Amino acid sequence: MYGLVAGIILLIGPLIITTSAVSDVANETTSGTAGASGFLTLLKIVAIALGILSLVFYKGTTLMKPAASVLLIVGGAVALIPFLGWAGGIVVIVGGGVALANLKNFTPKQPLQ
Repeated sequence: MYGLVAGIILLIGPLIITTSAVSDVANETTSGTAGASGFLTLLKIVAIALGILSLVFYKGTTLMKPAASVLLIVGGAVALIPFLGWAGGIVVIVGGGVALANLKNFTPKQPLQ
């Protein structure tokens, strides 16, 4: 779920930065652009960390295929490159979709009564 939400936010990240920059020019401040940039950078770093943690946690199991984790790592890394945040957002969205598709592997061992 994080991959989908963070990916969409990263995809519209240039629009967020642009609107905050216009607002900063109108108000003669710099806090809006700095805050938006910091928030987007935090999303990118958390995507990388979540990919690494899930890759390590589900290593050797059949519950989660490594494709979702690798896509989160690659998407977060690409998003850290200047002017490529939107492309990284697309890769993070795909990674989140693959992770959601793997949820069918998480079935209970015994039927609920």
